Amino acid sequence: MCIKYLRRIHTWSLDGAELAELSGKILLVAGEGGVGKSTLIRYLLDRSYQPQKITVGVNVESCKYDVDGSDIQVTIKDAGGEERFRFMLPMWAKGADGALLVFDLGRFHTFLHVTEWLALMQEHIPTDRILLIGAKSDIGIRRDVDAMEAEKLSEKHNLAGYLETSAKLGEGVDEAFSNLLRIVLEVQSEIPINKV
Repeated sequence: MCIKYLRRIHTWSLDGAELAELSGKILLVAGEGGVGKSTLIRYLLDRSYQPQKITVGVNVESCKYDVDGSDIQVTIKDAGGEERFRFMLPMWAKGADGALLVFDLGRFHTFLHVTEWLALMQEHIPTDRILLIGAKSDIGIRRDVDAMEAEKLSEKHNLAGYLETSAKLGEGVDEAFSNLLRIVLEVQSEIPINKV
């Protein structure tokens, strides 16, 4: 859980290097518009369910996040999912350590577009650092995407895994962010450090 809310920045201009100065780890949250990305982030930061408006461009949030007893400084880039912003996703993905790729369990077409989002991110974020998220798991019988379908897609593209979340019920949100951070920390600790 985020233990301290630090700042909220609305910007189009911060690149990966500038964001690295703001935080230790940078996470991207991407997917179609209206799937619940901003609401997941808001739950993580404030521990409350507050439906959000569609993100215009990118919102950047920063907090300290507790992972296994260690406070990790995290910057979360919330990428707008509307078609008119999609061309900017590679720029937002640049410098990110990992990503949550979110779709709405009640809107099948958002699941169909997951591969398009992956193609836009893959140049900057390895697929084994992208966690597929089925949002709005509280919808019950209105569900349009089966968990098995999502798991198969995750395996097919060698993603870090698949989880379901509900910001409304507070389910799976911490698990999604903490699992992604664990994956990022584990993978990056295996990267050899070049000595000068």
